[in-house]
Amino acid sequence: MTEPAEGPTKQTVPAWSRGWLEIRQLATGRGNCALIIAPDGTSYVVDVGESHREARSSTAPKPDGSRRPGEWAARYIARHLPEGGRDRIDYLIATHLHGDHIGEVGGENGVTGPASADGSYVLTGIPDLAQHLEIGMLVDRAFPSYDYPQSLEDPTVSNYRNFVQARVHGGGSVARIEVGATDQLAPRTDPQAFPGFSVRGLAANGVVWAGSGNHTRSLFPDLDQLPPDQYPTENMCSLALLFSYGAFRFYTGGDLPFATADGAESWRDIETPVARAAGPVDVAVLNHHGYVDADGPEFVRALRPQVFVGSGWDSCHPTIEVLARLLDRRLYPQDREVLVTNMMEENRIVNRRLDECGSDEGHIVIRVAPGGSTFEVNILDNSDEEDRLLKTFGPYQSGRARR
Repeated sequence: MTEPAEGPTKQTVPAWSRGWLEIRQLATGRGNCALIIAPDGTSYVVDVGESHREARSSTAPKPDGSRRPGEWAARYIARHLPEGGRDRIDYLIATHLHGDHIGEVGGENGVTGPASADGSYVLTGIPDLAQHLEIGMLVDRAFPSYDYPQSLEDPTVSNYRNFVQARVHGGGSVARIEVGATDQLAPRTDPQAFPGFSVRGLAANGVVWAGSGNHTRSLFPDLDQLPPDQYPTENMCSLALLFSYGAFRFYTGGDLPFATADGAESWRDIETPVARAAGPVDVAVLNHHGYVDADGPEFVRALRPQVFVGSGWDSCHPTIEVLARLLDRRLYPQDREVLVTNMMEENRIVNRRLDECGSDEGHIVIRVAPGGSTFEVNILDNSDEEDRLLKTFGPYQSGRARR
C-alpha cells in the first residue's frame, strides 16, 4: 500500500481515459452503488441503494444528509463519466429488489422522498438517479412480470415497478437479465475496439451460467414442490455479473447467500455454484455486504481474489465469521486486501479483526490499465465531493490465481 504525498494541491485519481477499465464502488452509507466505465467509454451503474435504517444500526449518509442518496450518487457519477457523456448512463442494473439496492420507500423511520413529476412513484434510489441522468437500458432480474417466485408487492418493490411502468410508457428500454449471455450488456460506444472486454450475466433467479458458451443450468426446485413460505428468497434470486478485460476479472453478485437452513436444504446455497461458475477473479464484491449468511468458504476458495470489496452500511457489515473467512489463508494462500466502503464503530468494537482491513471508509476505485494486465485500487474521501485520494493499493498483476 502507498499513501499519497501531502502538499497544498489536492491529489485524486486521473480521470478515465480510453483503454482503461474503471470500477467505482460508491460509499454513500445507504446501500450498494457502483459505476463501471468500460475501455471504450460505455457506462454501467450497478444498483442505487437508499436504506432508511435508523442510525442506531447503520452508518451516517455520506457526504451528509442534505441530499438524498440517489442525488449524491447522480452527482458523483456525472462528474466521473467520460467527457461528452456526463448526462447519460448506458446501462443501469438492479441486482435485486431490496431498498438498499433499488431505493427504499418508508422503512423503520418512515422517511420517504418526494413524488415524481407525474406522481406515480417516489424519488428514491434508482428512480431518483433516473431523474438526474438519462438511462440507456434498465436491466433487472424480474422484468416484465415481477412474479417469481411470487408476485412482488411490498411498498419498495411497488414503487420500483411503478417507475418501470412509467419508463416503459415513456419509451424507455427495460430488460430482464439474460444469464449466460455476453451480448446483452455489450459495449455501446465503440463495440469493436476492445474485444478483450466483456460482461457476462452470471446468474439470476437460480439460473447459473454453465461455464461455456451461453449454456445455463437451473438450480432451484420447481415451485410446485415447495410451500410458499419455503420459496427462494429475494436475496437468493439476485443477479450476478462477471466483468472481464484481458487477464482481469471482476465479480459482483448482489445479496446471494450460502445459508442452507443448517444443512437441511442444500439447494439454498446458491452462492457456491455461482462462485464456481465465475472461477478465480482479481476483485470480488462481497455478497450481501459481508453479512452472516453469505461469503461462505467455497465462495472464498473459488474466487480467491487479490481484493475483496465490501459495500458496507450496517453494524454487521462485515460479520466476525465472514471476515475470518476472507482472511483465512487455508482457503487460499495468497495475499489479499479487504476494503470496506463504510463501517460503524460499533462493529469495530465487536469485530477486532477489522483492523486488518486495508480501508474502512471511502469510495473504492479500481483502475485497470489498457489491455487488462495490471490494476490498482484507490480509496477516495467520501466526506465531501472533492474526491481526495487517501490510499493506493498495488499495482497488481491481473490473473494471479489463474496462472
